[in-house]
Amino acid sequence: MHNQKTYLLFIILLFFSCEGPMFTVPDDVDSIPPTLTLTYPAEQAILSDTVLISAYAFDNNELEAVSIYLNDSVVHISKDGPYEYSWNTLNSTEDEFHTIRAKAKDVEGNENYTNTIQVLVDNEDNIDPTGTLLFPYTGQTLMGSINITIDANDNESTPLVTIYINGDSIISIAEPPYTYTWDTNEEVDDIMHVIHAHVSDGVGNQITLGPINVTVNNEEAEDYIAPTGNIINPASASTVSGVVNIEVSAFDNVAMSQVDFIINGSIEAQITSPSNPDEPYTYGWDTENENIEEDAYHIINVNLHDEAGNTTALYPVTVYVNNIQDLDITPPLVTILSPGSGSIVAGSVDFILDAWDDTWPLDRVELYHDYVLEGEATLNSATLRYEYEWISNSSNEDTEHIWYAIAYDQSGNETQSSPVMVFLDNDDNISPTGYFLYPYPGQTVDSTISIQVSATDNHRVQQVVFYVNGESLGNVSQSVGSVYTYEWNTLINGLEDQENIIHATIIDSTGNTYDIPSIMVYVNNDDAPENDNIPPFASILTPLSGQTVNDTLTITGFAIDNDSVQDVEFFVNETLISTLTDTPYITYWNTNSLPNGSEHVIQMTATDPTGNQFSAQPVLVTILNEPAEPPVLSLNISGTTATVSWTSVNEATAYRLYKDGSFEIETGNLTYSLDIGSGVNTCFVVTSINSQGLESESSNEECGEGSAS
Repeated sequence: MHNQKTYLLFIILLFFSCEGPMFTVPDDVDSIPPTLTLTYPAEQAILSDTVLISAYAFDNNELEAVSIYLNDSVVHISKDGPYEYSWNTLNSTEDEFHTIRAKAKDVEGNENYTNTIQVLVDNEDNIDPTGTLLFPYTGQTLMGSINITIDANDNESTPLVTIYINGDSIISIAEPPYTYTWDTNEEVDDIMHVIHAHVSDGVGNQITLGPINVTVNNEEAEDYIAPTGNIINPASASTVSGVVNIEVSAFDNVAMSQVDFIINGSIEAQITSPSNPDEPYTYGWDTENENIEEDAYHIINVNLHDEAGNTTALYPVTVYVNNIQDLDITPPLVTILSPGSGSIVAGSVDFILDAWDDTWPLDRVELYHDYVLEGEATLNSATLRYEYEWISNSSNEDTEHIWYAIAYDQSGNETQSSPVMVFLDNDDNISPTGYFLYPYPGQTVDSTISIQVSATDNHRVQQVVFYVNGESLGNVSQSVGSVYTYEWNTLINGLEDQENIIHATIIDSTGNTYDIPSIMVYVNNDDAPENDNIPPFASILTPLSGQTVNDTLTITGFAIDNDSVQDVEFFVNETLISTLTDTPYITYWNTNSLPNGSEHVIQMTATDPTGNQFSAQPVLVTILNEPAEPPVLSLNISGTTATVSWTSVNEATAYRLYKDGSFEIETGNLTYSLDIGSGVNTCFVVTSINSQGLESESSNEECGEGSAS
């Protein structure tokens, strides 16, 4: 037995002494999606003019492509950064929200998506100015010289105020104060006069103030009219500290006597006239006085007196006194906006940082390069962003560099930004990239068309050379964003009624080139309809197929023809709803009467003068109209009579009352009474019905029992 154990041990040792390994470990499969974020603009941002949409993407292995979508259409796609798109919002629908998102995909097929954000395009000033005719007021009796006083404001510019008396333009005032001295002695006495004013801004928005009626009476009469006015500063419920100017506007039909300033019931000051006739009555209230309670509410009252003894007590305001500020323990915010992490940089690199704190400005913003302090960023007073220039020529070439920032506020609180990694490449050996934006392959063209190329480079695109049928048309070095355009006259450089090959070469600042794959277009400058056998092209732009819609839907189409588009027809479920003969091809479809959840097919056809017709890809939409909000129900029981009442809902045209789960009545009233007997617990709910007949969710349930008298 002992020998058998020895032999067994020998065999085991011999087995493990043989060269191995006896198994293989498979390579790890990359299942990590890329990192992706939209860096600009922000969610719910209000945009105008040209906006640079930018995204940041990084992958642990290698990116294949990064796409930027605007309103679900791809506007930028590239493998290498920067991932940016210059969006001219002037070409987008005004005063509407637009969606932006991004997608990143690596070479292993892993994908990542950003959340879709909404931004509002607002390029036009369509907001009317505002104003108030402060004095005189309608029905007032006037004498002597009085000041017609107007308060006017606008969201963008200083408004123009034109004052009219009895329909005649008296004066136009271009800037405040908007005051006109009217000598009523020159007017007909003891009759009514009409005053109104126009307030207009620089782009033609205008409102009318008034008209008001006043009576001119310059004969001596006893004054029974009390003065009028307002406490214009501070605002009620505001927090104040230090010396606060209490400002009061006061007017009287004859003359003011004095203004009483009352704090917490005690008269603090009596002022007989303002320092300037065009300025309000002002009293400087010292809230740091030892008699003023700290961290407490205080009531400000004002009494107005005229020379005839008439008095008006203005509506009081309440303010909160806080002279001792709380300790600041909130750190600032800081983000490196540019360059994006993963960027390839060279030469002079401009860092742009967004930093903010509730106590502005910041004390300083420091930049760290490979974990060593590089320097302090400076504040650009125009953009309110911090900037720093890195001269990279002395740094290690073809290497990664880590940068981050630390922001310090005035209280010593600090925050570190997320780090960014950039790759330094001062010796550029990377070719530019690009593609044709317009025309599209197979398109029929005529006259002069714009050949558009999107061209980008890790440093700078020097020029784009355009070719047609192998011959150079010329080069373009100026661009709009990343778009280079050449105007091609097909009558001179095109082969009529033949296929023409368009090609372009992109050249960067160091001589690297990229040949964009060629596209073919058909040139047809013969616009005689009898020779036209080419149908138009049409597409439904909105809504998108699969979209959920409600209310009145805007249907937008695109149509183009080698000659002209004669008409465009829109159909819903094969029923014609609109025929259009000119652009824009937009129609409206009211979905309010359709059941929720129902599906409908939108179709579009385009016809040219020769009769050639093209049908666009149909779009399927689903109806989902929102019901009104539910009311709030209350129940009152007297004896055996139950009175049910509920709150009004703006969108509701009727209400449905349910008793113990069963329909009781539909009514337009806000109350209903009925007999419920005695000793039985009865429960009620109510719903609202909107103009589309949609019923809301049930209100709160209220229950109770009737009792015999």
